[in-house]
Amino acid sequence: MNKNFSKEILIGISVLIALVALFFGINYLKGINIFKAANYYYASYTNVAGLTISSPVTVNGFKVGLVREIQYEYDNPGHIIVELSLDKQLHIPYGTKALLKTDVLGTATIELEMNDTTAFHEIGDKIIGITPAGLMDNLSKDVLPSVAGMMPK
Repeated sequence: MNKNFSKEILIGISVLIALVALFFGINYLKGINIFKAANYYYASYTNVAGLTISSPVTVNGFKVGLVREIQYEYDNPGHIIVELSLDKQLHIPYGTKALLKTDVLGTATIELEMNDTTAFHEIGDKIIGITPAGLMDNLSKDVLPSVAGMMPK
């Protein structure tokens, strides 16, 4: 009787260890560090094509955080709210813009364009979200009209 009880305890402990390892492993693969403190800010966009949860947030090319959550803004139809998880030491000045940039492969990142002010946003504030014109938009505006003009010739 005592031998079966110890086997059941061993099985229970191994299942708990496996669940904890699974939890930390999934968060590690998402890029989320559970033990690192973070501040949360929000940005609103009209088009978030290519942006996914755990996409990087950068300042001057250096990763300072990641996208934590993406939700439709029901209070503001046509807009999507993006929750940014940023390093605790990073203070966001007023007027900072969150540019949604897409590379050639379609992967999107958020680049923070910092402003030079001494007043800072409070944690949980909304940052200005901007989606600049992409490569295909520039191509269709600049190159396609000239190609269409050359077609009759």
